Parts: sequence; structure tokens; C-alpha cells
Amino acid sequence: MAQTSMLQISIKFLTGSVKQVEVSQTAKVLELKQIISKRIHNTPPHRQKLIIDYRGQGTGTILDDDKSLSHYSSVQNGSVLFLVLQIPFKVYVQDPRTKIYDVEIPSSNPETYTITELRALVEKQTSQRLDEYQFQFKGAPLDECHHGKRFTLGDYGIGKEDTIFIMKLGFVLDITEPMVDICFMVDCTGSMSSWIESVKNNVKQIRDKLEHQYKGCDLQFSFVRYTDYDQPESTRTSWLNFTKSLSQFNNFVDPICATGGGDGPEDVMGALKVTFSKLNWRSSSAKVLIHIADAPCHGTQYNEGGDSYQNGDPAGITHDEMMREVVRLDIQYWFGYIKRDYTDKMIQVFNDSLKELSKHSLLIRQFEAVQPDQIGEAVHKSVTASVMAVEAKKASSMAICTLDSSVTNWSVLAEKSGIKTPPPGPKSLNALQEGLKLEKPSIPLRIKIAQNPFNDGKESVVYKGYDSRNNRHLVLKQFKARGNTLDSYMKVLEIRTIASTYATEFNQDKRKPSHLDAVELISVDIADISGDLYVLQPFTDGKFEKYNTNHGIVCMTSPQSDMMQAFSHFTYVRSGESLLICDLEGVRNYKGIQLIDPAIHYRFQPMKFGDTDSGFVGIKRFFKSHSCNDICRSMGLETIRA
Repeated sequence: MAQTSMLQISIKFLTGSVKQVEVSQTAKVLELKQIISKRIHNTPPHRQKLIIDYRGQGTGTILDDDKSLSHYSSVQNGSVLFLVLQIPFKVYVQDPRTKIYDVEIPSSNPETYTITELRALVEKQTSQRLDEYQFQFKGAPLDECHHGKRFTLGDYGIGKEDTIFIMKLGFVLDITEPMVDICFMVDCTGSMSSWIESVKNNVKQIRDKLEHQYKGCDLQFSFVRYTDYDQPESTRTSWLNFTKSLSQFNNFVDPICATGGGDGPEDVMGALKVTFSKLNWRSSSAKVLIHIADAPCHGTQYNEGGDSYQNGDPAGITHDEMMREVVRLDIQYWFGYIKRDYTDKMIQVFNDSLKELSKHSLLIRQFEAVQPDQIGEAVHKSVTASVMAVEAKKASSMAICTLDSSVTNWSVLAEKSGIKTPPPGPKSLNALQEGLKLEKPSIPLRIKIAQNPFNDGKESVVYKGYDSRNNRHLVLKQFKARGNTLDSYMKVLEIRTIASTYATEFNQDKRKPSHLDAVELISVDIADISGDLYVLQPFTDGKFEKYNTNHGIVCMTSPQSDMMQAFSHFTYVRSGESLLICDLEGVRNYKGIQLIDPAIHYRFQPMKFGDTDSGFVGIKRFFKSHSCNDICRSMGLETIRA
């Protein structure tokens, strides 16, 4: 029997490094890929592309997994096969426990992958049921289906390396006045001059976008420049501490020249040590590290060769030490890759450590920076996702008592006595113009209240209640500390009464298309029960949706979104351009759209209607993001220029 001949094959990476492998001549290409995955590079076979007669830019003969090596006459003993690693389509998912997962979409056309399929994939990867949760992207919930149509990643504009959040049904992050520290840590060796220039050119645009997106955004920037050990220690690394001054930032970045970098890898560890030990990160900020590089750090465990320091960092700094600092400071670490084949191994090692040390609550997320002009949009997307991740963590840690999601046994709870406000009754614009007079609590009330809240948010806690005499299930909201005054509660009643009046005007306007739902406000009372104040309202079942926010974000994922944006626009026009009602959230049922907790921006006196009233600034934010739709036009609402 003839003995099967063995081939010595050279596997060459696009970075230039070469690895040797021995394989049977009769082996299938897939078997060779499995050997590569096991012995050379921890990349699954389906992401490997092997090419013989490589001619650059991915051209040459691509080897077919199902064919044997002997099928290709060019594959001989001593042949060189080029290995191209294909980048998977991944999204990042942060779950309700603030753990972050990188989820690879198993589809050759990810844009058509449905939200329903994504839910099943995430449930499998995270080993948790998500029946009471929904996906959110860019602050808006993702519907899975509408009248039989299944929504896809493409429908929502979800792209490669975007971040999706899993939140409790009906809960939408409302982010205002975020404090953000952004550090650019940039490889400044060799061919990096274009990327350095791009960071400088885009930092103002990034700041302007974030300040437009988030009311009262408090931003500061820093820059860490690093090279390699072929440069003197005194100039190998330099840094600018955090500053709010763009001129100071640009004055530091302007003179930087790309220089040095004798071998392939660079002094990444030294740069990380400076970033974590020399910069003044603010304790309560969202901390964002933007690392842009085309080469990994020293040490063969991080790279594929061409390394003058194969045993690792010459100063003895380890990746575990640095990842502990990421966890200690709670930094959102983003890596902008230029040559992903070359840096993936380093990021994989860093991430294995970071996942373990942070118990999966932190992960190095990557974005494409192959072209310098990609940096601006990629950084804005990264910072936005980071702010949301930090706010989601805060929201998940707000609960300071046991949340009760069980069915309450009302028969064992005693009734409590109290008083509530009289109904304000129907109001007209004329009545509002004459001055709104609301009576304080005076009507006797008896009610049962659950012992533990079923929701605990940033500003309030929410309890279940039961009116046994009228067989009514209720919801009682109690403000925390600063807002727990009678004036604050009466302000809620005032806002609700004004919004209800404008909803009536909107419904009765003859220009409103007849097929549209009615807009109503869920009624509220202010109750004083044994000295404790509550906002009291009927329990409303159904799926709550967010239509817009009080700081200019328009959420267009609901079929009712157009009508609700038109309603906000209508309130501004109908009020004689004096106020705008927004922050619209509600549930659709047989009565129409029932809204809860709106906000009012009053043009002439910010804060007149509480902390959420940004005055004319808030009104301008709405119209800057609002595009008039068919409903606006049919109701004769003129386009307002922001």
C-alpha cells in the first residue's frame, strides 16, 4: 500500500509573518483550516480564506473547503498559501445585568436578519429568557413585528459593531447632562500621520454632535501619543491631560509627527500605563478610551511575529495588570482597527482577561478605522454607545429595595386612609389663558398599597395599589428626595391637565385625518396617605412605547410615531408658539393612544414646568430633529426652522 505523502506548507499572513504546518496531501482544505485554527491562529475555519497564487487585494485561486489539496496542482511541498481572515458581522449586546456580549450574526446577508432571530440567538448565547424585555438601539425600542411584517437589522439601520441594549419592557433610557471623558490613545509610528490628522479634524465635530444630542453635555478630551522602544524613553510616550479647550487639544496634536517603530509591534503597554495612571479621569463620568492602531503590542502571545521583544513588554507590564485598571476605572474601551488581521490576536487576549476580571460587564469593542475619514462617525457612535452603557448600568443599580413582580394578595393587606385632589375637570384653552387653578388634596380616600415597589427608577419608586370599594387597580408613584414636595406633585397635575387640554384640541381639529387614533392623557390624582405623597393613577396594561424625548430625540420605530411628532408640533403652533409638549410615552388600546408623564418646554421661562422644562432651547432641539410628515401638512402646521 502506497504511503500518503505529507506536505510542508507555509501559511503566510497579510502582515508578512509566516507559519509552517504539516498536512496530508489527500486532506481536504477544510481539514487544513481546522489545523490552522488549532495550531496557528484561533480563528474558526468559516472565517479563513486560503489563497494560492496570491496577487494582492484578495485575488488568486481561493481553495474550496470540500476539495482535497491534491486537487490543486499548484499546492506542492513547500508551497505558500496566503491566509486572509474574514471579519465577521458582529453586534454588541448589553443585557439587563449589564453584561456585554459580542454576538456574531450567522448570515451572509446580515441586513435581512430579523429582530426575532436576534432575540433567539441572544437568548441562546446568554442562557436567559427575554420575554419581559425588549431590544433598544439609539435610545428607541425595537419592534419585532407589525401586522405580519418582521423587522430586520437593516430596517433599524443596525450595522456591524453597533451596540444594542436589552431593557425592561416599557423602560427607555432618558439621558440628560452626561459627564463624558474621552481619551484618544493613538499609535504615532510610521504610517499613522493621516489618522492623527483625522482625530484632530474630527474632535470638534464629535463635541458638537454630542452637545446637540445630550442636553447639558459636559465633555473633556485627552490625547496619549505612543511610539516604540526604538525611540528615547523621554519621547517614546507623551500625553495631554483632560481638557475642555479644543484649542489646547489641537495645540498638542498639531506638532505630532508619525515616527519610529522599527519592528512590527509597538509600545501599547506603556501607553496603557500612562492612560490609566497619568490622566485625571473624573470619578462620576462616562469614561471612554478610543485606541487607534495598526499594530499589536510586544510578545508573541499578542502577535504573529516580526517582534524584537518576543517575551513581551520590556518593562514587564502585563495585559492582566492593564485590564484590572480598565475594571477599576470602569472604562469603556474601544479599539479602532486598521489591520485587523494583525491586531485581532492582541484584542482577543485582552478581552479574555477583561471578561473574566469584570465578570462580563466590560468588553473591548472594535470599530473599523481602515480609512482615516471613518474616525469621526465611528468615534461618535462609540461614545454614544458608551454613554448609554454607563446610564444603563446606573439604572440597573438604582434599585435600593426589593422589587415586587409577583401577583399581590390584596386580601391580607390593610386599607389606608388618605385624601386626594378633586378632579380638575375638562379644561379649555380659554380657561388656561385665564389661569389654571388646581385644588390641593381634600377628597377622602381609602386604598391598599403593596409593601414593595414594582419599579425603582432614577427619580421615583412605583407601587401597586388597589381600591377595593370600586374594584380598581392603581399605580402609586412617589418621588425621591429632592422632588418629594407637594409643589412637585401639584406640578405633575398641572402638566397633565395642560397636556390633556391640548390633546382634546388636537382630537377635535377638523384637519386631523379621521383614521388616526385619539390622543388622551392617563388621568392622575395627587394623594396624601398617612403623610406620604403619591401620584395616583389607574393601572394601564399594554406595551408602552416612547415617541420622543424632552431633549430633542425623535423615536420613529412605532407606527404611531408620525402622529405623535405631529401632536408635539401642533401644541407649539396652537399655543401661539409659547410652549411645546413632548417626552411622549404611552400605550395604545381601544381608547386610542394614552400618554403618561409628558414634559412641557415653556418658551419664555425655562424650568416653569419643572426640571425637564428647557424653555426655548428645548423647543429648538425638537424642531432640529423633527421632519414634518403628511399629518403635519394635512393639519396646516408650518415648518418651523430650528
